[in-house]
Amino acid sequence: MSGKPVGDPIPVPIRPQSLAGDDTAVWVVSLGANAVTRIDTKTGVRDKLPIDISGQPTDAAIGYGKVWFSLSSDDQVASLDNK
Repeated sequence: MSGKPVGDPIPVPIRPQSLAGDDTAVWVVSLGANAVTRIDTKTGVRDKLPIDISGQPTDAAIGYGKVWFSLSSDDQVASLDNK
């Protein structure tokens, strides 16, 4: 490991807050945009446009075929298919 970034940076919406990933995708929670973005791990390309998530998503976790988001302004949890 060289300690240097591999490849070019991948643009995401304002204020990326947290990441969750597995062998197929990395999900980025962007607090400043109330949005999440899916990045394909094989290609390194954003394969979904930012998805608006109301409720101020702050964190993400992957499990049971879904990606789960905590919604800080609503005291709730939301999920999307991890595809």
